[in-house]
Amino acid sequence: MTYSPVEISSFIIKKMVQNAENYLHQKITKLVITVPAHFNDSQRKLTKQAAELVGLKVLRIINEPTATATALAFDFYGNQEINETILVFDLGGGTFDISILSVKKDENYKSFKVLGTSGDTQLGGEDFDNKLVEYFLNKINKLYNEKDWKELNDNKQLIKKLKINCERIKRILNYKETVDLNIPRFFKDIDIIEKVTRTEFEDICEPLFQKIKKSIDKALSNTKLTKNDIQEIILVGGSTRIPKVREIVGDYFPELKKKNKINENINPDEVVAFGATIAAGNILNNKDKYISNVVMSDIIPSSLGIAVINNYEKKKYR
Repeated sequence: MTYSPVEISSFIIKKMVQNAENYLHQKITKLVITVPAHFNDSQRKLTKQAAELVGLKVLRIINEPTATATALAFDFYGNQEINETILVFDLGGGTFDISILSVKKDENYKSFKVLGTSGDTQLGGEDFDNKLVEYFLNKINKLYNEKDWKELNDNKQLIKKLKINCERIKRILNYKETVDLNIPRFFKDIDIIEKVTRTEFEDICEPLFQKIKKSIDKALSNTKLTKNDIQEIILVGGSTRIPKVREIVGDYFPELKKKNKINENINPDEVVAFGATIAAGNILNNKDKYISNVVMSDIIPSSLGIAVINNYEKKKYR
């Protein structure tokens, strides 16, 4: 049996809602969904359609960095007043987003305005895994003849097994300098025993790290801001645990690093969901004054323009 991407997404949403219902002991019929900031209109509509397939009403679809800023203003900052321009650096499993937001908060009023976004919908933790898979496949190439090499590369189960081990290596290198890859009887009774260091991992993934730097440049350029205009950085997403990623951010914003304004003290896996919960309470007119007095101002992920064609002169004007 085959399923469309929308159907697969609906299965995931249904399972997550069931988990929440079991925890809350009540039925859930409405929800707020967060998506990467660079999702286009088609991707957002399909995400909404996936939820509707399982009988759920989507109150709103909000960008993940916006949800992050919302959560932080409520939880991390406590009751203190803030008036800052913050950069949310969100590197997850499949996408990468950078959003710059103006956050204003006092006792009675909370405002979140997105000034600009950048990122890469094709960059995430899985890409680091794939780089390691490619690296090890090239290393073990010499162990096989051309026929066996093709057979190995066409074997999806073996490639998946290698990828699972590469993800494990990536995670261990977050806190260790060296890790071993040991897969007994991987293929044709040949064992894979390899050692990889954190430095080697960073060299293997250097093209991905360069893409991160370019995205930061683009985010600042889009908002016509400089690095000196940013007052705080929030790291979100499991892939921000990679030491090299944190090093890149610290080197790009040395003054913020010196002032401990690169926020690493939050759970990068939960903050987006927390922000979505606050947004849901706000939309449903929750009577709690801390939730009801929230204003979120987001932006569209892509530029809009207009083109006029003059058929008489055969010219196009933009």
